[in-house]
Amino acid sequence: MDSTANHSGPLYLDVPAAARLLGLHEETVRRLVRENRIPATKVGRSWRFNRLRIEAWAEGRDGERRPRRVLAVDDEPMIGELVRATLAEIGCHVDVAQTAERAIVLLRSNPYDAALLDLKLGQGSGVDVIREARRLSPEMAVVIVSGYPDSDLMQQAMAHAPLLVLAKPVDPATLRGAVSGVFRGQSRL
Repeated sequence: MDSTANHSGPLYLDVPAAARLLGLHEETVRRLVRENRIPATKVGRSWRFNRLRIEAWAEGRDGERRPRRVLAVDDEPMIGELVRATLAEIGCHVDVAQTAERAIVLLRSNPYDAALLDLKLGQGSGVDVIREARRLSPEMAVVIVSGYPDSDLMQQAMAHAPLLVLAKPVDPATLRGAVSGVFRGQSRL
């Protein structure tokens, strides 16, 4: 039996190869396997990944469509929790960070489909988070939720366009609609 698929490499991958394919850290792949959130098969003491299934999972084409992962960054805990609850209604998994430093740690250790962030944070700036998000995953959707649309920080953020900007306060229906639109591809950010 041929173990290659269209000359794109072996059909079955080990953890390091799956991590490279997905652009994730190896430990992140192991954690996803332990949480049954990624399709894998145990062979002896090792995990194996079917390249075609893992590519379909990553693109959300398989029957086990993975939840969209969103990073919400706001220094007000209540707003972070509101974002988490609002986006859970449309099937998103949301991690919340209150500082730029914490957001960057999360970005470096988890795959995200989108980041929603305030620009004015008590510690650090949302611009620092955008810069790191673009470095790690240039295709990640970035949504700014800010009460200061005319600030210097907004001008700095626009250097990392494309971005979607929502003015605070944003109602839950608008937030759900904006994020759903981003994921449907109506807003390629």
